[in-house]
Amino acid sequence: MRKTLITLLLFFAAASIAFAYSDSYSYLWETEEYPRLIESIKNNEDEKTVLRDYEAFMDADFSFADKSRIEYHMVRYYMDNDNRDKAEEHLKLEKEYFSEIDENESDMKKNIAELDMLSAEYYVEKKLNKGLGSSNLTKQLYKDYPQEYYIALTEAFRLLNTPHIAGGSPKRALELFEKIEKEAEEMNDLDRYSLYSGLGMSSYERKKYSDSKRYFDKAMEIYESDIAMEEYLEDLAKKGK
Repeated sequence: MRKTLITLLLFFAAASIAFAYSDSYSYLWETEEYPRLIESIKNNEDEKTVLRDYEAFMDADFSFADKSRIEYHMVRYYMDNDNRDKAEEHLKLEKEYFSEIDENESDMKKNIAELDMLSAEYYVEKKLNKGLGSSNLTKQLYKDYPQEYYIALTEAFRLLNTPHIAGGSPKRALELFEKIEKEAEEMNDLDRYSLYSGLGMSSYERKKYSDSKRYFDKAMEIYESDIAMEEYLEDLAKKGK
């Protein structure tokens, strides 16, 4: 009996280790160019500053997969600043870089680049098929790579933002965000910002307003708030939170 219990404990310990969250993009955060560009975009710096950091990133030795994904952030930057023409230019570049991704790149990284491209297309065009494509690919990626920080966070946001009739659930979103927070280790700034933003949004949807404000405050300690967060903060202010 004792031997059986020890075997079971070892099995569950091994399973726990195998599922530990990971970050396949940690190498980006060891560079100068990537964190600086992300910070400029997320803090909504002026266009001159963002373009300076963007050009430094593009001049550095990054893969086409990484360049494709950074264009998603540029699309978001310009759309959030009501410059659709520039957003469309960067969406075009994103598609070009995506088409140049090395065939030896991992399937996961190719699929994540495709997911970001679909998300950028939806952000610009608001076409239902792009939203559905993004949602379906997110579900598949989470099934295949549940331990990847970026994918787990994206799945949680999918649950948060998808209508209930299509499988969305703020309750399940909050549970997944909380699971990630509980098990998170060595998370990069952007993923941690996304985590706290998601916790804030999903807590709000569950009417946990004090928790929501606390998480938004933690997110803004990393980067300034984006448009989606600002809407929640305005509502919280009206509620006196």
